Amino acid sequence: MTTKDLLVLATTSGGVGVILSGAAIFLSQFGDLLPFEWMFEEISAFIKFGLLIVAVAVFLGLLGVWLLSVAMTFLSHFNFTVELDEEDIVITRGLLEKKKVTVPLRRIQSVVVVENPFRKLFGYASVAIHSAGGSVGQSSKINLFPIVKRGRVESYLGDIFPELHLEEPTKKLTAKGRPYYYRIDFLWMLPVIGALTYFFFPYGLFSLAIIPVIVVYGMWQHRSAAYDIVDNQLTMRFRGFSLQTAYMMKKRIQSMEMKQSYFHRRKGVATILANVKSGMGVYHATVHHMDVEEAERILSWYEKGGSTVDE
Repeated sequence: MTTKDLLVLATTSGGVGVILSGAAIFLSQFGDLLPFEWMFEEISAFIKFGLLIVAVAVFLGLLGVWLLSVAMTFLSHFNFTVELDEEDIVITRGLLEKKKVTVPLRRIQSVVVVENPFRKLFGYASVAIHSAGGSVGQSSKINLFPIVKRGRVESYLGDIFPELHLEEPTKKLTAKGRPYYYRIDFLWMLPVIGALTYFFFPYGLFSLAIIPVIVVYGMWQHRSAAYDIVDNQLTMRFRGFSLQTAYMMKKRIQSMEMKQSYFHRRKGVATILANVKSGMGVYHATVHHMDVEEAERILSWYEKGGSTVDE
């Protein structure tokens, strides 16, 4: 990882949430020792200086937390290196504390390329691997490349996993299942929109803007979903907020499920899940609301051969 890559990783990481959650845990454990009454009086006195001063202070405080998270990420991932040592992947990182992780190739169950929309603007993605085995408390997901230029992903993965077909999945979803990507979110948001409109009229009417956002987000998820079967490999692409492309060999898939609700059966769609071992847990690769014929074809492909996980 170059210095430029490291800076992009540090500035786009979610370290702020880690720091704030850590502060919340500290307050919950040692809250009795803090002089909250004195702090409340000082904050009340400070607020009297005016809204602008308070806003500037809050901004500077959040900026300080963000800079701290950037520094922590930079130090923890400094000199991040991935090496292939015979049958093992060796990952080293860290400046103040050097860490080394060794992952046997035979234990790797799936390779997942993750494309965060913010990082994608700069042409970056990340790659994670899921490994079988491990101990309780050990991370189930290992960041093989925390950040990497998207155009280099296939080249790097091809060097490590020459048996994988790394082409983009070609089979897209039909329009049949598109409404299911936003229908459920739309239904449970209606009472919220109704309550906001009733209690905060007329300003509550602005909550109606949530409806097109839900629809567009669902259509975005539907358009992103894809899948493909090449020989003994299943590739599944799906989106929460970040786009994930999971590459899985048949022998590494622990189990596969096809799910249908009553409404799914009426429209001839289904959801397919491929489950692979990930540490002491399971990683679920899921394509929602595909044509039931295609879901059955994937299930039939899996049932024709066994699935094993190396111990």
